[in-house]
Amino acid sequence: MSVKRNGTVDPRKEKRYKRREQRHNKPKLDEVDILVDNEEDEVEEKEAKKEKKRKIDKTKIFVLDTNVLLDCPDILYDPTDPEWRAPLNFDPCLDNAHLVIPSVVHDELEGIKKGHDWRSREAKLVLRRLAKMMPLHNGSLQSSLDLSSPIKTGLGTQTLSILQIHKNFSNVLPIRVTDNDGWVAVTALVANLLQKGKKVDGTESFDLNLVKSKNSQVALLTKDNGLIVKACARLGIFAYNCSFDHYPPFTGCRELIVSKEMFRHYFRDEKLTEDDFLAYMPDQLPLVANEYVILKLEKESDYPRGYRATEGYFKNVLRFNSEDKTLYPIKYWRREGTFPPNDGIAAYYDALNDEDLETIIATGDGGVGKTYTALIHAINEVESGAYQRIVVITTLSSKLDCGAIPGGLPEKLAPLVSNCKDAIRSYLENTPRFKEMRKKVKKQDNSMKDAFEDISQGKEGKGKKRKSDSQEKEGKGKKRKSEKTSNKRFERAESDIAKERAQSLSERSSYEEALAREVDNTFKRCFEVAPYETIQGRNFNDSIVFLDELQRVSLKNDNDSLNSIVTMLTRSARNSKMIITGDYSQIPKNNPEKMMLNGLYFATQLLKDSDTTAFIHLTENLRNNTTSLVFENLAKVKEELGLY
Repeated sequence: MSVKRNGTVDPRKEKRYKRREQRHNKPKLDEVDILVDNEEDEVEEKEAKKEKKRKIDKTKIFVLDTNVLLDCPDILYDPTDPEWRAPLNFDPCLDNAHLVIPSVVHDELEGIKKGHDWRSREAKLVLRRLAKMMPLHNGSLQSSLDLSSPIKTGLGTQTLSILQIHKNFSNVLPIRVTDNDGWVAVTALVANLLQKGKKVDGTESFDLNLVKSKNSQVALLTKDNGLIVKACARLGIFAYNCSFDHYPPFTGCRELIVSKEMFRHYFRDEKLTEDDFLAYMPDQLPLVANEYVILKLEKESDYPRGYRATEGYFKNVLRFNSEDKTLYPIKYWRREGTFPPNDGIAAYYDALNDEDLETIIATGDGGVGKTYTALIHAINEVESGAYQRIVVITTLSSKLDCGAIPGGLPEKLAPLVSNCKDAIRSYLENTPRFKEMRKKVKKQDNSMKDAFEDISQGKEGKGKKRKSDSQEKEGKGKKRKSEKTSNKRFERAESDIAKERAQSLSERSSYEEALAREVDNTFKRCFEVAPYETIQGRNFNDSIVFLDELQRVSLKNDNDSLNSIVTMLTRSARNSKMIITGDYSQIPKNNPEKMMLNGLYFATQLLKDSDTTAFIHLTENLRNNTTSLVFENLAKVKEELGLY
C-alpha cells in the first residue's frame, strides 16, 4: 500500500488494493461446490439426528427391562420415600409416558430379592414401590392382558401397567422363545399390537411388517445390547438404550455457584437458614449435620465490597448447624501446615480444631492434601500435649505377599506407613532449621559450580592462546615460562574444586542424615502403628486414630468382613478423634456392587448426618500440573478404554 511522505495513505491506491484483495480471496467454483456439498451433508446429518430424536419423543409406551429397574429404581415415582430422587439426566423423558413392566420381569425381581447383594436390595426397593401403587389400581385380569386400566403414578400424566401375555399367544409367534430376554421382547411386541388395536389372545395371526411401521409408539428400554439386537432383528421392535447419570457419592461438602442475591443475603446477615438456602437453591438436597457449603460467584467483580477485607478469613465457607437449621461461617479454623489454605483446606482445619467432632472423613483425589494436612495437625496436637499419640491403623494387611522383609514388626510395617513418613519429611523440610541447612547446601553447590565454570573458561582461553602462539614464531623463552606458571595455577584451581566438591557432598550428606534422623525420631515419638488384624479389643484413649485410604478395604457378604470394618471404626475411645481419608475416584462409578461393598462408602453411610462427624471433600490439587491433568482426564480415558 502506498504511503505519502506525511504518513497518510493515498485513497485512490487504497481502493485499488481493496479490489485486488477481493479478487484474490474470492473462492473458486470448485471450492464453492465443495462448501455447498459440505453444508448439505451437515444439514442432512442434523436432520437425521432430529428424526431419530423425534422418534423416541413420539413414543408413548415404554416397556421396561429388569436391568433398567435395578440400575435406576427411582424411575418409579415414590414421593413418600425420603430417599427417592428424580433420576439424574435420564434419557428419554418419561414424565408423561405409559410405563409397562412385563410379568416376566416382575417374576425375575421376585427371584432376585432372595439374595444378599446389592441387586437383591434394589429388587426389594422396586417391589416395595410397586406394592404402594397397587391399592390405587382398579384393574382386572382382562386389564392385565390389554393395558386398559393403567395406574396413575402422580408424575405428570405418567401411568404404569404390569402386562401379562396370554397363554395362547405363543401359538401365533413366528419364532420360538426360550429365555426371559425373549419374553421381554415379546411383551414389547404385544404392547405394539395392542396399541394398533390387534387381538393378542392367539386367535388371529399378525404380520411383523405391521410392527416395523415407523408410526409405532412403543419402545423397549433396556441396558442390554444383546436384547436390543434380538428385539430389533427378530421382532422388529424399536429398542432404546436408555442413559442416566448416577448421583455422586455423599461427601459432606458442597461447592456451589450461587446468585448475587443469595450471596449478598448471607453476607449481610452472616448466616443462612436452611429454608432460605432451599428457597434460593430449590434443586439442592436438604442439608445434614456439620455439612460444609462453599459459596462462589461466577465473576470476581460480583463479590460485595469488603468481602476480602480480612486476610485469611474464609467468609464464603459455611457449616450447617443441625440444632437451629442454620448455616454459619466457619469459626474453629486456624492456619497450619506450610501452604496457604484454600476453601476446602480451611473447612478441613475447622473440623480438625473443633473439639466436639469425634470423627472426620476427608475425601478427594490424590495430591489434594487430605493425608498431609491431617498428619501435620496431629503432630502439632501431640507435641502440644493435647493428645498422647497418633495411632495409624493400616488398611492393608501386614501379611502382604511382598517377599520376606527382615526385622521385627516395625520393619515389616514400614512399607504400609511410608506415606506418613513422607508427610513428616515434607513438613520438616519447611521448618526454619532445615531451611537454613538447605540454604547452606545450595550455597556450597553454587560456589562449586562457579569455580568449575571459571576454570573451564580459563582452560578454553589457554587453549586458544596456545593455538595462536603456535602459529607465531617458536622458541620464545618468556612464552614457555608463562605456560608453566599457568599450568601450576590450573592445578591449584582443580585441587580447590575437589575440596569444594567434597565439602558440598559432606554438607548434603549431613543434611540428608539429619533430616532422616529427625523423621524417624518424630515418627517414634508421636506414632504407633497397629495392623488391623491386631486391634480387636483395643481402646485408644487420648489419641488421634488415623485410617488412611479406606477405599482400599473391600467388603464381602459375610459377617467376618463386616466385623473387620466395624472394628476399625470403633477403636477410638475417651478424648480421642478419628480421621478417615479416602478417594471415591478409585471406586468404579458404574458398578453399584463395588460401590456399596467398599469400606469408604460403608463408613459414610454409618456416620452420615451425625452431630459428632464431619465430612470434607477436597478438590484443589497441591502437587503439580501433571497430577492435576491425570485426574482431569482419568474418567474420560477409562470410559474410552472400557475400564469401568
